[in-house]
Amino acid sequence: MPAKKTTDELIEDLAIIVKNGFEAVDERFDRVDKRFDGVEARLDKVETRLDGVEVRLDGVERNVGRLEIKIDELRADFTMESSRLDNHEGRIVKLEQVA
Repeated sequence: MPAKKTTDELIEDLAIIVKNGFEAVDERFDRVDKRFDGVEARLDKVETRLDGVEVRLDGVERNVGRLEIKIDELRADFTMESSRLDNHEGRIVKLEQVA
């Protein structure tokens, strides 16, 4: 049968158990801190990439705006040319009726 421990020995054993428990918790917190550092680094990379996307989207928006202006100009030109053709067709019909 094992010898009965004294109160001081029991307190010492308990202190060792508590110390080991805190060390294990500290190790886990260190691992969690490292994981958070990795996540933070990845989020920084994502943020940098999103900033680049934002700049490119601004460029696309400017180009779309220019294209819309050009389309409006071409529509106006087409309308004007279409009107001129209608006038010429009317004249041709009148000339054909005279002839």
